[in-house]
Amino acid sequence: MFKKIDPFKNIGLKLLALFLSLVLWLMVTNYNDPIIYKQFSNVPVRLLNTTMITDQDQVYKVLDGTDTIPTVTIGVARSIADNLTKDNVVATADVQDITQLDTVPITLTTNAYSAQLDSIRGSIENVKLDIESKKTASFTLQTTTSGTLADGYTLSDVTAEQNQVRVVGPESIVSSIHRAVANVDISNAKSTIVTYADIVLYGDNDVEIDSSELSMNIRNVRVTVNVLSAKRVPINFSTTGTPADGYLRNGTITANPSEVALKGRSSALAEVQHIEIPPELLNVSGRNSDLIQEVDITPYIPENLEFADESFTGIVEVTVGIEAARTREFSFTPQEIHLENVPDGYSAAVVTEGEEASGGIHVVLSGLEDVIGTVSPDFLTPRVNVGSLLTGDLQEDLSGTYSGTLQVTLPTQVVLQSASKVSVELTATGETVPAEQAPDAGAAEETVTDGTDTGAETGTEG
Repeated sequence: MFKKIDPFKNIGLKLLALFLSLVLWLMVTNYNDPIIYKQFSNVPVRLLNTTMITDQDQVYKVLDGTDTIPTVTIGVARSIADNLTKDNVVATADVQDITQLDTVPITLTTNAYSAQLDSIRGSIENVKLDIESKKTASFTLQTTTSGTLADGYTLSDVTAEQNQVRVVGPESIVSSIHRAVANVDISNAKSTIVTYADIVLYGDNDVEIDSSELSMNIRNVRVTVNVLSAKRVPINFSTTGTPADGYLRNGTITANPSEVALKGRSSALAEVQHIEIPPELLNVSGRNSDLIQEVDITPYIPENLEFADESFTGIVEVTVGIEAARTREFSFTPQEIHLENVPDGYSAAVVTEGEEASGGIHVVLSGLEDVIGTVSPDFLTPRVNVGSLLTGDLQEDLSGTYSGTLQVTLPTQVVLQSASKVSVELTATGETVPAEQAPDAGAAEETVTDGTDTGAETGTEG
């Protein structure tokens, strides 16, 4: 007969033996292939199911860089750890699990040896999101320039290939945009510039807005900057008409501006030395005070040129100086009178009778205060053109008394107001000249004034 064995006999000893066997196995295993902890830095987190946000016409952004785990620690057997790299770490955050605080839990695993991991954990556990409504807006694209062109050159125009930019993004950011600008640096440029310029968005007080969270239909644009030669030329003005009695032009014409910058092709600019304004635009007839008038000079610049300053409208304010004239009388003795063109065979002398005998030979001149005050009697050279007095049918004997007006040489800007009549007596000296050989009265006539401006006055006259 067989003896029946009781399996529960000495159960305590049996369990103790099993436990010791397991401990011994673990000790042997860990000694040969122990668990170690391996760390990986800056592990990216992939967001899943983000369409749950975008399908609701919303946008999101990750806060505080929480879509990157600073440190991931993995506990794994040493034999496996040597084969794990950062690329094996998989970190995801499913938006379906988003909390009321707009945080999404992070799930960590590996794409290799995941069943043999002892542990895996990250230094952060959630991705933090900022969710808000999406907004779309369009802005007119402005083109600007910075820097200074080379000397002698100016901007003609700046044009962009597109003039609108569409922006999509968080409502709080899009609503703060005031303008979109494409800027081109034109420093020292001497010719037309064609380039691509980045589009920059600006908000309040022209503070640049970070566009990294925005979608834009274009982020740069092709811009053409036309550069032309430039030249500054003076504006010349003339006047017409005569001021009121007792008033004269003082010779001063001022203009604001007195010169203007023109732009165009170099060949066209080379032909322009000044801009000439017709005198009929500045009529001083009958004036007793300064003429102040606005003149549009636009019609008087060459057709192939234009103003370099686009803000200049072409209007120039011109002032023509008008002053009250001062009169001054000069008296002469008969001996101071020069007798000119006396016929051959005759002597001539000023008759000293009546008013003339008492020093009454005189002229009255008028002019500006600072001019007429400096006139010297010696400069006037008082004279009588005797030849011009011989008018009508000439006799063989020209002896007799003739009357004519005293003539003087007038300084510039001085006007003859009146002059005395002078009687001249011709006396034959014995060798007479036939009448047909007598001086021609018309040919002997002489201009009364010398250098007097009776017509238009130029803008540069002193």
